[in-house]
Amino acid sequence: LYSDRQSAYGKRFGLDSVYTPEMVVDGMSEFVGSNASLANQAFEKALHRPKLPVRLSSISVTSHLLTGHLETGSLDKSYGTGDVDVYLVLALNRAESRVSAGENAGHNLQHVSVVRRISKIGAVKQGQALSQEVQVKVGPGEDSDNLRLIAFVQESQQGRVLGAAAVRVNAR
Repeated sequence: LYSDRQSAYGKRFGLDSVYTPEMVVDGMSEFVGSNASLANQAFEKALHRPKLPVRLSSISVTSHLLTGHLETGSLDKSYGTGDVDVYLVLALNRAESRVSAGENAGHNLQHVSVVRRISKIGAVKQGQALSQEVQVKVGPGEDSDNLRLIAFVQESQQGRVLGAAAVRVNAR
């Protein structure tokens, strides 16, 4: 799924090939993730685009299941698009990896918001909103205090991201 999403972005942006570390902001721009100048420009543009409200609430977790409630605002004509897809993501707040090869060989790298699972959970039609209960399986060994739940609304084919929300999961 991750490779398919990255390939779809590659096609959308007219790239000859996909690469890592690629950064995509709002589904509207892509660049090498270490380019702080381009990242700041993309963030600035994204901040000024209208966003569809997305809200996650009532988050709870048991040993193997995270549940919550997801709501979006109404997709009106001002967003300039028809139906959009709604995705739910379970991510680690933080992770660490020891690199054994390549330019970072021998280094311990710190990571944030590492996606563990992503799934399309629905769609929003123009003129409508979404309100539904959501569930995500929590894998064995995944510390619920190191998780975050993310929801985002995106045009199909890895198009523009219209809105997003993220919450840290706290099992206590």
